[in-house]
Amino acid sequence: SEVLEKEVSMTNGKQMLMRIMPYLTRDKYTRGVIISFVDITVLTNLNNMIRGVLNSNPSAIMAFGAVRDRGTIIDFTVTTANYAAGIFLPPREAEGLSLLKDVPALADEGFFERFKELVETDTKLNTDIYFKTSDRWYNLVAAKMMDGFVATFTDITTKKISEEKIRKSYVELITVKDNLKVINEQLEH
Repeated sequence: SEVLEKEVSMTNGKQMLMRIMPYLTRDKYTRGVIISFVDITVLTNLNNMIRGVLNSNPSAIMAFGAVRDRGTIIDFTVTTANYAAGIFLPPREAEGLSLLKDVPALADEGFFERFKELVETDTKLNTDIYFKTSDRWYNLVAAKMMDGFVATFTDITTKKISEEKIRKSYVELITVKDNLKVINEQLEH
């Protein structure tokens, strides 16, 4: 009474899901098998397209599903991640990883609570975060997706370094301007 499912590629390019299940009589005796084919070509193509888009993006993209206990979110698990997300994840299959146990860098700094709020209130999150361990800045954009969320982490370290240089240069410029003003006043007297 076991059902067997297998994806099959046809010679015409179609993708089919083949199901083999026992043919049971009314008195529960097996009297043969039923073989059915479901065309999953569109689904397979969409899946491949999404995977290609995810992996062509240089930003780390991860989707998480909520883990609930009596309706309360107690954790999130990774449902999918692109190659770039490997910088945040342990070196193994990402699917099923616990946010709290396996990806603590993303759960720290109060982000777990912010992710919970995002899912429960259907809000968005867009903020810059600094990771001390890697000495890198990231722009985090997250949005609710079903009973979970998707997050994109874009490395903005170069931008932050440039902003800091501009700030320092501006402070130096103001200091020089003030000093020139003082020198000019002294010269006038």
